[in-house]
Order: sequence, then C-alpha cells, then structure tokens
Amino acid sequence: MEDIKIQLTPTVTAAISHYQALKDRALSDLEIFLNRPVGVGGHATTTDDIIKLFEELERADSMVKSIKSIILVEEKTEK
Repeated sequence: MEDIKIQLTPTVTAAISHYQALKDRALSDLEIFLNRPVGVGGHATTTDDIIKLFEELERADSMVKSIKSIILVEEKTEK
C-alpha cells in the first residue's frame, strides 16, 4: 500500500475523523473501566469488555495511521 497516494479530500478527512472518534471513544471507555472502577460495578464480562476496547483502540489507531500514510503531501512552493 506504500505506493498508493491519495489527495486529502473532504471524504478522506471524514474517514479520518470517523476512526479518530472511534479511537477517542475506546480511550474514554477504557479510562472509565480502568481508572473509575466504582462506576463500572461488578460486571461478569469486565475483562472481556476491556480486551474488546483495546482491540477497538488498536484497529481505530491503525486505520488513522494507514489513511494518513497514503495521503499525498503537496510540496509548497515559495513565493
């Protein structure tokens, strides 16, 4: 995929924003699970939920990095 380059369009920006929002949501949920356990309670699936959130975080972060890595950066010319 390193050979592919794309323009930064509003659609590409929206895709980045989508995955960034998923990343932010996973981080927020993890913060609640890990730093505020009183708010979580004694759920039987807490460990599974935390594992799922880490997987969601990794996927969203990977998608943001992948999209950004193929955006064509235009060289600015000096005036």
